[in-house]
This record gives sequence, C-alpha cells and structure tokens, in this order.
Amino acid sequence: MTNPSNPYLTANNNTGQIMLHVVFALIPGIIALSWVFGIAVFVNIVLAVLFAIILEALVLHLRSKPVLPRLRDFSAIVCAVLLAVSLPPLTPWWIIATGILFAIVVAKQLYGGLGYNLFNPAMVGYAVLIISFPLQMTMWPDIHGQSASVEAVLHWQLHNSFPDKQLLDATTQATPLDQLRSAQRSSAEHLPIDQLTAINPQWLIINTAWLIGGVWLIIRGLAAWQLPVTFLLVFSLLSGMAWIFAPDQYPAPWFHLVHGSLVITAFFILTDPVTAPISNRGRVIAASLTAFLVFIIRYWGGYPDGGAFAILLMNMTVPLIDRYC
Repeated sequence: MTNPSNPYLTANNNTGQIMLHVVFALIPGIIALSWVFGIAVFVNIVLAVLFAIILEALVLHLRSKPVLPRLRDFSAIVCAVLLAVSLPPLTPWWIIATGILFAIVVAKQLYGGLGYNLFNPAMVGYAVLIISFPLQMTMWPDIHGQSASVEAVLHWQLHNSFPDKQLLDATTQATPLDQLRSAQRSSAEHLPIDQLTAINPQWLIINTAWLIGGVWLIIRGLAAWQLPVTFLLVFSLLSGMAWIFAPDQYPAPWFHLVHGSLVITAFFILTDPVTAPISNRGRVIAASLTAFLVFIIRYWGGYPDGGAFAILLMNMTVPLIDRYC
C-alpha cells in the first residue's frame, strides 16, 4: 500500500536506497569539514547517528511498530548526519542528544514517522538548539588555529572542557557571518566591509564540496533541481540588489554563497521529498519564499544565518502550496 502522505516514499527498500545515496552525496562535504576542523566533525556525526538509532528504535518499539525494517530506511541516519554537520565541531554530547531528541522523537515520530512529518526533522533539532544554547552553537573552531587532538575532543565530550584550559580560547573564533553581524550592530559609522567580507578559502572548499554532492543528487534524479536553483538564484538577486544600493554596508552575493549554510540548505535540506512541494511550480514558489526569508533573517534578523528558520516557515506553507499549485 502506498503511503498517502508522500508520493516519493512508497517502499522501504526504495527509501533506503535513496537515503544511502544522500549519505554518499554528503561525503565530500564531510571530508572537507574534517580537513578544516579536524576529528571533532566525525565525533559529532558518530554521536548523532548513535543517538538517532537508539531513539528511533525506542519510539518504534513503544509504538508497536517493526523496528528493524524502519531502521533500514536509513532516514534516521540522514537526519542525524545533516544535524551533525550543521553543528559546531565542539558541540557537547548532551546538546547533540537534545537536538536528536527533538528531531527524531518530536518532529518525526510524533507526527507518525517518515512520510508524515510536516517539518524537516533536522532543522527542528537545529532550531531548538540555536534558541536554547546560543553560546555553544557559536563556538566554531578557528580555521587558522590549532586543531584539537582526538584525546582533547573526547575529553571535551565527556567533561565539557579541554585538558589544557587555554586550548578552548586558542581554538575558537566567530564565523565570518557572526563577525559581519557583530560589526553591523556596532555603533561604528563606517564598516570595514572589505575586510569583513573577504572570501575565506577554507569555507570556499567546504561549500564547493557540498555543491559537488548536491549536483550529483540532481544528476541521479534524487533531488528536484527547481528547488536549489531557484533558491540560490533568488537569494543572489536579493543580496545583489542590496549590495548594489549599499556596497559599503552589505556584502556581495558571493560572500553569502561561500560562507554559511546556503549551499547545503539548497541541495540537502530544501530538497527533502517529504517536506517539499510536489509540483514544479510549487517548488519554485517554495524555494523563492525560503530564499526571501533567509535574506530577511540574514540582513535584519536576530541570527547571522537563518536557514533553519526559513525552512521551517516554508514547511508550514507546503500543504497550501500543494493544494493550489
């Protein structure tokens, strides 16, 4: 029997194959992240996957649903990996567990499981964390600093501290988007926009890796191209207009494309078949709406990125879009 809530996920075997392809497409980005930020990226992923499997199995058992067949669709693993790569590499284990709890239990299983969830589970988990733990969610390692060793990362996960108390300050730094937002909120009349918006080569490599994986999904027919293409084009148009009218205040569009989560949002979050519209016209509308919301949040909102909140707001409109488009 076909799942009435989603036309794409009609069999566990097909779903499992699709989810595995998504995991494979994420590998270039994961490798780039680990090359820049070190072993802590893999620690986050392993912890998130373990928590996701345990919580999904527990809830399925409580719901008297078959556990192993549902776990074999690998949707919990994809959700865990997407959440893990969105978190700073130095995220404590209990914060990762909290994010997975809201993603798997609240956003997915309480709605009925895969195919019935209204909101993207990984983004629900991320939104809860960024609101609840703003300090920990901004502790990204300094790209030019010292990478923490395996021993230091494990000590951090277990004790929420490094063996060397000076190591944390030496290895953490605000991201380029955080630095830009802080400068824009300062009372300075003239922002050093050229210095603040210089392209960081490490972030360029990371987002290029996400782009490679996303394009591979489109080539394999596993992601609707209308979603990422429209999203990136509309955001580039909006940010380009802002840059043209106020170049001393707002960065060029390519700064946003290189830094932050635009690329991974476009190809791996926005294209989720469960929470995205069905029709091509609906996809264009949803992607445009998401791009507009990200633009508003990044330029005038309270958060430097805004991808998760834009996705969740867009998810709310999908039933209406599907009905009339």
